[in-house]
Amino acid sequence: MFCSNCGKQLEDGSKFCPSCGSQISSEPDKPIRTVQISANTATAEPTTTAKEKKPINKKAIKLAAFISGGVVLLTTIILLTVLVIVPAIKWNSAVSLMDDGNYVGAFEAFSKQMTEDK
Repeated sequence: MFCSNCGKQLEDGSKFCPSCGSQISSEPDKPIRTVQISANTATAEPTTTAKEKKPINKKAIKLAAFISGGVVLLTTIILLTVLVIVPAIKWNSAVSLMDDGNYVGAFEAFSKQMTEDK
């Protein structure tokens, strides 16, 4: 078994790496077999190293969270506008027609508003 952080060989059942102190997962990593070729010799010496983990890009995660939050906010604003504000404006215009004494126009506006809601 090998440490997934530093690549040192570990004793079976180890919970922490004695070299770097990383916690060891319960499932051992399979070592990768590599070949190092020296310029001084004509023979290849096989060595074994553990898999390297890619570092987490925190800036990319923050950017993705910021963009996702912006999309959610924009969607909420659009839904609020379509479902609440636009009908309220139409309703208020019908009420103002009635206040001005244009009962026929107010009736038509209210009727149109009620049929659009269905």
